Amino acid sequence: MKGIFYMNALTSVINIDAVKRMFKYGHQLLETLDLDPVYVVYWEAFKKGILSRDQLNQCIWWYCYVYDTGSVCEIIESNDQYKYVKERIVEVKKKGGRKFWGNDRAKPGGSGGIKAIEGIQRLFPKSDQIINTLSGCCMSCQDIFQIIGDNRSPSKFNSVNEWTVWKFSDMIERLDFKSGLLFNDDDMYEEPKKVVENLFGSFSKAIEYMTEEFGECLAPPRYERKCNLQEFETIWCKCKGEKLEDRNKIRKELSDKGELAKSLLSFVPK
Repeated sequence: MKGIFYMNALTSVINIDAVKRMFKYGHQLLETLDLDPVYVVYWEAFKKGILSRDQLNQCIWWYCYVYDTGSVCEIIESNDQYKYVKERIVEVKKKGGRKFWGNDRAKPGGSGGIKAIEGIQRLFPKSDQIINTLSGCCMSCQDIFQIIGDNRSPSKFNSVNEWTVWKFSDMIERLDFKSGLLFNDDDMYEEPKKVVENLFGSFSKAIEYMTEEFGECLAPPRYERKCNLQEFETIWCKCKGEKLEDRNKIRKELSDKGELAKSLLSFVPK
C-alpha cells in the first residue's frame, strides 16, 4: 500500500486511471510469471539439466532472432543450425512470405535474411559463441549495440534492430549469471518511450513512479535482484493489451516441435 504522499504525487501524471491499471497489471504479470515466461522456461530447463549451457546460449540468440520457442528448438536440434535457418529463409521466400519466421518480431527473409545469417556465421562459426563472446566483453546494452546493432557497417549483423539488441541484452542479463550487464535509461528504444510519455508525461517521471511501485519486487526468473528498467519495459510493452496470454502462446509454439520442445513444455508456468 502506497502512502498519501505517493498517491498525491501520482495525480500529476497525464492519465492516472491508466497508470493505476498498468500498476495492477504489472503485479499480475509478476505473480503469474507471465512477465517473460520464456525466460522461466529456459532458466528452469537449464537448472534441471534439460538444456546445457551451450544450448541455453543458443536459445537466447535464436529466440531473439526468430521469436518463437518451438522454432528455436527445431534449430537447436538440426545438424547444422546456420544451414537450417538459411534453408528456412529460402523456403519462406519461395512461398512469397515477407517475414522471416512468420511473426512481427522475426527478421526479414529473402536476401536480407541470408546476409544476416552469413554475417553472424562469419563472426561466430558456432551460434553458442555469440553469447560467450558478448557476455565476456560487453558491460552494457550500448556495448552490445556497438557490436551487432549498426546495420551501416558490413561487419555488423544485417536486420538487427533496436528491439533485438534490447531483447538480446535483456536475455543475457537474466539468463547468463556471469554477464553483469548494466542498463541505463538511455538504452531504452522508442516504442515503450512513446507509451509511457503519453501516460506519465515524461520518460523520467515514468521511471520514478515505476521504481516506487515495483522497485521492491524481485525480478524473475532468478530473483537475485530487484525489478528495474528491464522489467518496466516489459510491463510497458504488454500493458496495451492487458492480457495474460504469453504462457499459452509458448505452449502452442512448443507443441509438436520435436523432443526438446516436448521436454520444455513442462517448464511453462501454469
